[in-house]
Amino acid sequence: MTRALRPICIALCAAALLLPPASAHAQPSGPSAGAADTAKQAFERGNVLAKALKWEEAAAEYRQAWALRQAWDIAGNLGIAESEQKQWPEAAEHLAYALRHFPPSGKPDYRKVLEMRMAEARQQVGALSITVDRAGAQVMVDGKSVGTSPLLGEMFVTAGEHVVEVKLLGYTATPKTTQVSLGATQRIELSLAEATPLVPSTAAPVGPRPETGPEVPPGTRGGPSVPLLVAGTTIAAAGVAVGIGLVVAGADKFGDADTNRSTLDATSGTHACSRPELAAQCDAFDSAYKQAGTLRNAGIASIVGGVVVGGLTASYWLATRNGNSGATTGMRASARVAPNAAAVSLSGSF
Repeated sequence: MTRALRPICIALCAAALLLPPASAHAQPSGPSAGAADTAKQAFERGNVLAKALKWEEAAAEYRQAWALRQAWDIAGNLGIAESEQKQWPEAAEHLAYALRHFPPSGKPDYRKVLEMRMAEARQQVGALSITVDRAGAQVMVDGKSVGTSPLLGEMFVTAGEHVVEVKLLGYTATPKTTQVSLGATQRIELSLAEATPLVPSTAAPVGPRPETGPEVPPGTRGGPSVPLLVAGTTIAAAGVAVGIGLVVAGADKFGDADTNRSTLDATSGTHACSRPELAAQCDAFDSAYKQAGTLRNAGIASIVGGVVVGGLTASYWLATRNGNSGATTGMRASARVAPNAAAVSLSGSF
């Protein structure tokens, strides 16, 4: 037989040996009766098309049957149809499945055809033998899932570079890249490691803590506080202005009281206040003097307080204008006024 006629003979022999639907002796337990019937009908149509050497149409029918019922006979016929179309990785996958599950009661001649087709496909593809140290991991080749670990048999691929990775919830693994040659098998071993949970560290710092000064709340750095400068300037100006007004009012009241007292002394004598009938008038003079003194002292305290607040505000501005403020700033003032004295207390931090 010449080499030119050999492929035609192989195709015709394969078509003649394709299993009829009755060769699926036992019904699978997985699919329902309706799905099994649909798979059987697709398988029959595929066989008719394969005997007419219409391999592309036959493969489409076999794939429909395979999607419904993964049986060795469907896989064998599908692998033959794919090899006729030189779809080598797919053909090798299905032919290998058929040979692994070939029953003892299967036809020897059909097995020989599968073995011959498998040998031909194996020379056109490379293989990956993938092992994973944990079961149930999703195995992916070039981003496509090929099953879960442990895998049964080899994964058939085209020659060249391929990336193998595994995924399992709670575990991590480093993908592996490998080069595969035609007819060769590349062994890949992948190990999964438990993923480290992302938990914030609560461990105390080791060693003495550096002295960096008091903790600075956000927003207190970077120059003087404009609201604080405005408040300080306003308080200082108001304190001086109110103080001047109070001093003037106290001086006016003191002058009025002094004039009235001088008039009383001129008309009633210097000891007029010792007379019972003038006691009420003299008490009014004393009250006016006290009020005048209170107004004067309050005015002086207000002026002094305004000046101090202005000075503190200016000091704060000078200290922080270059962005050197490193702590929370603030001022507090309190005043105490009496008829004969006045006091102002101010405190601040910059």
